Amino acid sequence: MGLYKGIKTKLFLQLVLASFILLILFILILNSSLVALMERSAGESTASQIGSGITSRLIIFSSLFLFLFSIVIFYLTHRFAQRLQRVNAVMSEFASGNYSVRLDTKIKDEIGVLSENFNFLADKINQQIMAIEDNKK
Repeated sequence: MGLYKGIKTKLFLQLVLASFILLILFILILNSSLVALMERSAGESTASQIGSGITSRLIIFSSLFLFLFSIVIFYLTHRFAQRLQRVNAVMSEFASGNYSVRLDTKIKDEIGVLSENFNFLADKINQQIMAIEDNKK
């Protein structure tokens, strides 16, 4: 199970880092655009005061957004890791001799396709086992 925790942590950190970088770029672009716009309409000192207030609000908003986005990403990566754990558990059970186990294939993403392929493989193996048993009789 350590492998799945590692995958979940890695996915989570990569997505949060990417989001953080995008937010910083967004703040920098928006702040510089707003300050330039204010410099045109007001004096330079007034624009820098207003710009610093806008910057602090943007940082607070971005931090809140990043926190909420992190929660969503954590939930999604946790769900992804749980589905991988389920696939691993069913495959291990199949390998130990329980040839009747199958995976749920309701969700049609990569794990769903993997599950369908596993079920197809398991059906083929069961057919081969039945054919061998029939030939023995």
